[in-house]
Amino acid sequence: MISPDLANISRTGQADFAAATQDAQAADLAPTQTNILDTQVGTAWDGAVWIRADVRVVKGSTASGDSTGTTVTFTIDGVAQPPVPMNLRDGQGQAVLIMASLSPGEHVATAAFSGDDFFAPSSSPQSHVTVTPIRPPGIPTITVLGSSDQLSYVGQAVTFRAGVNVPIDWAATDLGTMTFVIDGVALPPVANTLEMFLLRGTYVGYLGAELTVSTLAVGDHHVVALFSGIPGKLLGSADDFGSEPGEMTQTVRKILTRTTLTAAPNPSFADGRITVTAVVSPFGAPGTPGGMVTFREGTTTLATVPLDADGRAVFTTASLGVGTHVLTAVYQGDANSSPSQATTTQTVDAISGPAPTVVSLQRFGVHRQPTVLVLTFDGPLDPLTAGDARNYRLAGPGGRRFALRFPLQSAVYNPGSHTVTLFTTRPLPLGRTFHLIVVGTDPDGVRGLHGRLLDGKGDGQPGSDYRGAITRASLARIPAHPSRLPIHPHRIPTVVHHPRLTARPARGPAPFRHHAQKIVQATPVIHERATGPVRASRNHHGLHD
Repeated sequence: MISPDLANISRTGQADFAAATQDAQAADLAPTQTNILDTQVGTAWDGAVWIRADVRVVKGSTASGDSTGTTVTFTIDGVAQPPVPMNLRDGQGQAVLIMASLSPGEHVATAAFSGDDFFAPSSSPQSHVTVTPIRPPGIPTITVLGSSDQLSYVGQAVTFRAGVNVPIDWAATDLGTMTFVIDGVALPPVANTLEMFLLRGTYVGYLGAELTVSTLAVGDHHVVALFSGIPGKLLGSADDFGSEPGEMTQTVRKILTRTTLTAAPNPSFADGRITVTAVVSPFGAPGTPGGMVTFREGTTTLATVPLDADGRAVFTTASLGVGTHVLTAVYQGDANSSPSQATTTQTVDAISGPAPTVVSLQRFGVHRQPTVLVLTFDGPLDPLTAGDARNYRLAGPGGRRFALRFPLQSAVYNPGSHTVTLFTTRPLPLGRTFHLIVVGTDPDGVRGLHGRLLDGKGDGQPGSDYRGAITRASLARIPAHPSRLPIHPHRIPTVVHHPRLTARPARGPAPFRHHAQKIVQATPVIHERATGPVRASRNHHGLHD
């Protein structure tokens, strides 16, 4: 049975042919008839397509002879092709259209004969031409594709490897290329390399290539590997004759994170500040987390702070009441980092006891000797605030600008003697007056053991700074005998053991000077053994300590 469409085309062609015949007879020309011969064509090995058309004089016509200068014009899918020369011989002829390429599938074609002074022009009815590819020479290939980690993390370098098996006696110099296509985007082709390996007791040849990427976003990615093929030997992935490309799904996950939470000082006092620090770091993969951290106590949000470039979020609070508090830092994650959280317990103690006051300020070291300052308090101190060098400042005769040339290096608290020993980075000039300021007004200032802020003014009111002058009168007195030094005698090297001194009796001016130097050299431990303040005075040799 003929389909209605083809039947209509046939009737249309017959009607056109009848009209053309009448026109030709009226013009005293020999009528002709044109038809497409091929409805099933195949591509040649080089991809070309050949389509033939037949032209002949209508039977019953009295015309004879050959046509000259006539052509046949093919129209494929509505696009006219260049005319193909064709002359009639004995009233008939064929024209062949050779197209460099025509995609496989069904196409609509017509052919039109030009005619001349003796033969009338004619056109063929529409024909449906099906193009079927012809297998080129070569062996079909199946491309195998894999990755170094099919479940990778964002930012992680992933290596894709694709290849095809070849005969063991493969000797081609052209190894072809491999094109990796990720999410529909083709990357530049990669040259293949040839390898040989043993598979189940048989050596196998392998043509393959690798591609490493580290820029894939979070999510699933469709990856395809296309083998170019080798003409005449191996078919490429694009050929439809048994060759198959390699395909896979690469999953990229967010990096795992680990959050740590600390609070300082811990324990703290009721009116003191607490610095809460959350650190978010990548876990198991490289990366830099970003986004926000929410600090909470139970269901109450205390603060929401962005992470800095080092993955830290910090906030300070003084609103926690007396008792135990469970603090939580919740990292919310970002486009590339997964959420995480951490908790810590903060203890806030009530304030009690008297406010500490400064009893004395002593200086050790003169001239080029290191300068050591020793503060003595009337009672025990909070070790954290007492040992914080930021709670001690020097002010010089030229104001703060001058004092910045002599910064304090460290502070060491001795709870046994209630003393704080301060070390400067360079000796203080003896002829100038400096002032030492002990911070008591700031919530992080020096506190007593039970949390009361410093009474720097000595008026019985906590929360004031201490300001003491450092002059010649602040110099500590040096005892005449080493056993009376304000440090343990065993901590003082004797003159005999000093490599730069010669053994001599421990008496007279010279040995005393060396003992005085030993006081300065042993100043880091003075606060450990001191039994109390020593009045500043001159010794019988006229030397200051």
